[in-house]
Amino acid sequence: MPLDAHYPVEQASLLADFLVSKSGLSKAKIKECMEKGGVWVRRDGRKESRYRKAKTLLRTGDSVSLYYDEGILCLTPNRPQLIADHLDYSVWDKPPGVLAPEAGQT
Repeated sequence: MPLDAHYPVEQASLLADFLVSKSGLSKAKIKECMEKGGVWVRRDGRKESRYRKAKTLLRTGDSVSLYYDEGILCLTPNRPQLIADHLDYSVWDKPPGVLAPEAGQT
């Protein structure tokens, strides 16, 4: 069953524990969802950002979005293929569904 839920944070807590208490999902499922990009946090009225660390400390006033779909989470995308490797850059064929690191996170 897909879950698209948004929760206001009313008191400081750890992100994974907060989502377990709000969603009813197990901690293992929450952590898997976080690792695969299904958890977002809006802090201080700024743009929503993806969070992957279970021990992130939430603050009062934050807003947490959980996008959980077991059917999507169980998919295994094809691996990227290296096309060219140069000194300053490399070129990859990245299939759909494979996450790419943000600039500076390689």
